[in-house]
Amino acid sequence: MLIRIVDNLLNNCSKHSLGDIDIKIDYDKIPDSKNAKIIFTNPISPNNDINIEKLFHRFYTADSTRNKSTGLGLSIVEFLVKQLNGDVGACLDKNAKLLSIYFEVPLFK
Repeated sequence: MLIRIVDNLLNNCSKHSLGDIDIKIDYDKIPDSKNAKIIFTNPISPNNDINIEKLFHRFYTADSTRNKSTGLGLSIVEFLVKQLNGDVGACLDKNAKLLSIYFEVPLFK
């Protein structure tokens, strides 16, 4: 499942990014913590009209007239992350023209 999650996020970034993709792996340094967070950040068009609340909905695409995306990739990511008892979300920084999509899952030990 983790491979499919990362693959879907990489594909999403490569299709929609206007530049370099930044991938950050973060984990809580608290001794009792058992979570890892992976964040994918990429630049977006200043004219992009992304609706963060709908980003993980099935068939949602920010601009359905300009791409051939089915809008299923991020909904699959959300489904798989929840199957792993994790959390998924996104942040949009319109000033910096950056979109960050993250997921957090329990560490497997």
